[in-house]
Amino acid sequence: NLFLSAPLKFSKQLLEVREKQFIDSEKIFQAKNQVVFFDRGIHDIHAYLIAIGQENLNLKEKVYSFEYDLVSLLTPWEEIFKKDNERLENFSQAKMYYPYIRKVYSIQHKVIELPQRSIEERISFIESFLNSNNG
Repeated sequence: NLFLSAPLKFSKQLLEVREKQFIDSEKIFQAKNQVVFFDRGIHDIHAYLIAIGQENLNLKEKVYSFEYDLVSLLTPWEEIFKKDNERLENFSQAKMYYPYIRKVYSIQHKVIELPQRSIEERISFIESFLNSNNG
């Protein structure tokens, strides 16, 4: 886990990838006027560094230069939590990181928490929210 062994190096590399995803998503939105969803956002990088006591002010400035229209978060939910090749932390670590993620996004964004319900119900919740707030 490069994040734990070299957190700043990992975070800088991850920022490059997520920045490209963000820019590419803007092209999709502008070309097709489509809503774009991200599983993880740029600000997660800063939140993780704060959580381990490795906040970097240069990285923070770069992270906050990006802004999402809306951020939806799902609180850590053990019943659906799955560790895999991309999600290296265990459930206890996920619970530990969550307040930092929520706080970092809340500084700059409207944050809604998704209900711990079925996938279909979460999709319906998001669609209803977008429709009631003019998408």
